[in-house]
Amino acid sequence: QRLMRQSTSDNDRATTPQDVHPVQVYWSMPRRMRLHFIDKQGKCDLCHELGQLIESYYAKPYGVKYEGFVFPLTPTYKNKDGMILPVHQHEALGYKHWLGYVQNTDEGSDPARVIRAAYGRGLSDFRLWAFGYDMDNMKACCWYEGTMPVIFIENETQGEHYNSEIVMLIRAAGLVSELLSYAVSDALKEKKKKDKNYTRKIKVVISQRFWQETEPEFYRQIAFLRDEVIQDKDGLSVRRMWHKYLVKKTLDIFNDMSQAEIIEDVNAERVAMAHNELRRNLNSKKLKVDILGLPKEGGAHGD
Repeated sequence: QRLMRQSTSDNDRATTPQDVHPVQVYWSMPRRMRLHFIDKQGKCDLCHELGQLIESYYAKPYGVKYEGFVFPLTPTYKNKDGMILPVHQHEALGYKHWLGYVQNTDEGSDPARVIRAAYGRGLSDFRLWAFGYDMDNMKACCWYEGTMPVIFIENETQGEHYNSEIVMLIRAAGLVSELLSYAVSDALKEKKKKDKNYTRKIKVVISQRFWQETEPEFYRQIAFLRDEVIQDKDGLSVRRMWHKYLVKKTLDIFNDMSQAEIIEDVNAERVAMAHNELRRNLNSKKLKVDILGLPKEGGAHGD
């Protein structure tokens, strides 16, 4: 059977949305494969239907090279050249990814078009369910999925205020996560001497634990924040509560992880110094004033 002419990327030729049917964005064909039918009947292992068997296929290089396509179900970002590209998820999904998944950012990250369409229709209080494989070329490394609440405020001015407050909460959590990772790594430096990859591994564990354990409180705070914003309040009380919570939770995680090792492997003096430094950083001007916008207080330390 004669096949239709297929777009290829020979000579680095790109295929744009103007070259193909609009729905090809849902069934992209970046690889060229030809099924090899044989004169033999058999049963499908999946659906158990009888039919002509296919035991092999041919794969050819230089399949379709897509440019300019925006997949409606995937969040996007802009690279350094200004190209809009799909986000590829390489870790568990949570409120850490709120910026770019639920609301856009100044850096050029945007939610999927389907989310923006829901905003445009005035839908309120729905949930975002994101899922997919973490792919390394043609290899599926891991399946990730997660849900997040999407809160819509009809009043445009209040909605912008609400979004700006959430940015501060998430930026603060991002900085605190980094401070915690550094503090635990520093406290367990003796362990690092025995395992060159220890710092990298412990930072991954700390980051995952921090974001997962603080997620329920984040959602409670933004629900309260919505009520505050609708009443035309400034959100300061929420930012104060979030900072207080982050300090306590972070120190709890530090104490747990820095003392979880065998006592002989822990340098008590180094742990104490790392703890004190972490506490100072959690009350620094950078976190409290520059990121969270809290009023300056006598107890706030410099950068």
